[in-house]
Amino acid sequence: MAGELNISLKFMHNKYDTTFFVTLILILTFFSLSSLYSYLLFHTITELFSIVIAAIIFVIAWNSRDYITNYYLLFLGIAFIFIGGIDFLHTLAYNGMNIFAGYGANLPTELWIASRYMQAGTLIAAPLLMHKKTNITHELIIYSLITVVLILSIFAGFFPDCYIEGEGLTSFKIYSEYLISVLLFLSIYLLFRKREYFERKIYRLIVLSIIFTILSEIAFTFYVSVYGFSNLIGHLFKITEFALIYYAIVDSGIRRPYETIFRSLSQKESEVRKERDMLDLYINVAGVIFLILDVKGFVKLVNPKGCEILGYDREEIVGKKWVDSFIPEGEKVGVNSVRISNISGTDKFIESYENAVVTKTGERRIILWHNRILKDGNGKIIGTLSSGEDITERIKYENQLSIEKERLNKAQEISHTGSWEYNIASGEIWGSDEGFRIYGYNPPEGNIFPIGDIEACIPEREKVHQALMDLIGSGKEYNLEFAVNPADGGPQKIIKSVAERIPDENGRIIKVSGALQDVTEQKAAEKALQQINKKLNLLSSITRHDILNQLTAIEGYLELIVELNEISAGTKSLEYLNNVISYVDIVEKQILFTGDYSNLGASSPRWQNVGFIIREISQINSFEKLNTVNDVENLEIFADPLFEKVIYNLFDNAVKYGEKITTISFSYEVKPDHTILICQDDGAGVHPDVKEKIFKRQYYQNTGFGLFLSGEILSITDISIKETGIYGEGARFEIYIPNGYFRISQ
Repeated sequence: MAGELNISLKFMHNKYDTTFFVTLILILTFFSLSSLYSYLLFHTITELFSIVIAAIIFVIAWNSRDYITNYYLLFLGIAFIFIGGIDFLHTLAYNGMNIFAGYGANLPTELWIASRYMQAGTLIAAPLLMHKKTNITHELIIYSLITVVLILSIFAGFFPDCYIEGEGLTSFKIYSEYLISVLLFLSIYLLFRKREYFERKIYRLIVLSIIFTILSEIAFTFYVSVYGFSNLIGHLFKITEFALIYYAIVDSGIRRPYETIFRSLSQKESEVRKERDMLDLYINVAGVIFLILDVKGFVKLVNPKGCEILGYDREEIVGKKWVDSFIPEGEKVGVNSVRISNISGTDKFIESYENAVVTKTGERRIILWHNRILKDGNGKIIGTLSSGEDITERIKYENQLSIEKERLNKAQEISHTGSWEYNIASGEIWGSDEGFRIYGYNPPEGNIFPIGDIEACIPEREKVHQALMDLIGSGKEYNLEFAVNPADGGPQKIIKSVAERIPDENGRIIKVSGALQDVTEQKAAEKALQQINKKLNLLSSITRHDILNQLTAIEGYLELIVELNEISAGTKSLEYLNNVISYVDIVEKQILFTGDYSNLGASSPRWQNVGFIIREISQINSFEKLNTVNDVENLEIFADPLFEKVIYNLFDNAVKYGEKITTISFSYEVKPDHTILICQDDGAGVHPDVKEKIFKRQYYQNTGFGLFLSGEILSITDISIKETGIYGEGARFEIYIPNGYFRISQ
């Protein structure tokens, strides 16, 4: 950039340049000498001079607009008439002119700043808009509006003060000059980026003009009096900047317009060459075949991708008849018919079709073609341009996908399982074939149905619809069982359906994806099994009741024998009698245990609130003296309905064997793949020798089966339990719940 900005007088390479700069120096000298006589005279003639130049710049740009192809200069030329207009008001308002009475030195200073802001803005906008043909009417309207707004705001007192009598320039004025200078530097940078669009001399004249504008702005930050020396220097710099812009436009628009035109043509030719090179590059690296055929079907061009797919060198393809050389025998007639139809221009144009090609190795590849007609400058058809995508692998994949889809449909049909998807925006349901069959419909075209037609089959449609809305709105779990009256009039079915929300890339919920299963037969089997279990449990209950009655009688007779005191103490008979009493008690406990165990698994597992169960059991009389800490109020577990016996046994064991126990606490810890429910007390604890034995049936020879039964209850839903406490410090039972069998409620 430094090389481009090395502005010197070396570009004064002809008599016109020399004349211009000598004249400029004489004018600057004359104006400087006039200030010795009267500064007001100096200011008036310098401003009028720059205003006249601005008007001349506008006139030249306006009359040269038809052949000035550099829109930067045309844009500047039109803008300068408005800049000169504000400068004219600045001249009339200057201190001593006495035209605008009562405004003082602030008015001309405000008009000056407004004009410079407009000039800086124009110099920034010009390079940004130079590639767009200037709409002169729009530019005139925009600059007229800006000019009127600036002038009205200044005379109405809305424009910030720039000069205060007795104090000098305001901060706004000084900072504005610096800001304008920064904007001018930015305009030089933007101009530098577009320098190739300018003839070197014109580019240097414009840059030099902007530099003098910056120097002028800096000079105007130093004066205290409007008649000061820095004010004089600033006006001389302004004359110079306007003169340089004038000379650039005169040189470009009047004396040497053809050089500018030829430069523009050269640039356009260069751009066309670049575009052609880019097109060649695209054709060569494209991942599709590019093929040009003439009207007789001979190959005129094929790109590297086409050679790669066909397996031939370019020389082996170009010049050959396409259909005769590369199309399979069975498809030659059809492909040739399409080609002839397209180039005839009489039939409907076939833009896209697919056919096979034969490679050098004899392999068939399927190509999807997109065609365009090629015409010469007179509109005569000279051939076709086709781009071809090798879709062989895609077709294989689609065929395999079709097979897999058929397998999936068959599997769903066998298992009476369907899938569905609800589109929130359209209110339509997509369903698998089996999904529609479950509802008694034949699968419609596209497998899409209005949701209302589906819900019409559901007696509890309001409940099911609300569950769907709750899932969409708040993410509440959707896991339902409901009845369906099939649309085809078939018998009522029981459906189990689950679903989840699907968001887009921005997290907005757009659809719901779900699955459903016809569980009618399963429910019937469960009901039959429940009836069988009910009858078996009834039989077992009656049998246990009868046995317990007999045991009660035996216990009664044994107690009578003891009370008769007919057996001497210390005899073997008394020892044997006591053993009999003990074993009868064990048998009674085991029979009671079979009653509990027979209920294990009799009902399906369900979600249960652990905190609620703990709260209920802690209020039982035998446990109410314990200090119970319940930190699991929001934990829910999917377990056998007898799960509450697990909690009861933990309380019961703590009271029976805790000795010094005062507190029992429940908490939980969430791990990556499971959650641990912890029951801890401050009792005696469990001896290390029996930590594992307490969960085995064999351990309970003379006691109940509490912890063994607890383990069995938990294992139904893959939950396990173990004791991890420190003996002497209290018992600690940890219940391990796998993911999917617990949830944290809100």
